[in-house]
Amino acid sequence: METFKTKPGIGSYIVKFGLLIAVLQIAVVILFYVLGINPLMSPVNLLHSLILYVIIIFIVRMGMVKYRDMDCDGKTSFLPLFLLGFLMLLLSGILQGLFSYFFYYIFEPGLLTQYTNEVLDSFASKFSGAQLEMIEERLMKNITAEKHIRQLLISIPVSAAILSALVALFIKKDKTFPVNEA
Repeated sequence: METFKTKPGIGSYIVKFGLLIAVLQIAVVILFYVLGINPLMSPVNLLHSLILYVIIIFIVRMGMVKYRDMDCDGKTSFLPLFLLGFLMLLLSGILQGLFSYFFYYIFEPGLLTQYTNEVLDSFASKFSGAQLEMIEERLMKNITAEKHIRQLLISIPVSAAILSALVALFIKKDKTFPVNEA
């Protein structure tokens, strides 16, 4: 009697790895908050971005490789990997966006303004009064909830597509080896 092994399907990878990415992204935000670190301050913003991108790339790659090996018997092409990564990142981006909206506009409504003011204070010695006022006006105009949502609606799909394409390019598409008949 043959036993059939069911394959998880692409949807399970999207949910599992998309949720994992979102949870880790949220954990990084909460860690910075608890430690009192402003993620907008330079060079902290570079470290913050680096940590998030390393997490994202590692998990997307892990999901793509697992999908290729488990569901595709070690052989796939660029398009399914790209779609898998894109949908994982879209899900995690939406969840992270919802979290950041609630965190910065409902739970801690003054935190984003505080972070922005700290950045502006660090610019005080680097720019003249008129330049600083112009920078302040632009920054403060862009931290509204509406601008935040609008920016997320554009940046999430674009960054998901770019990151997914880059990671999918570097996944070996065929892990199967021809059997030598000698």
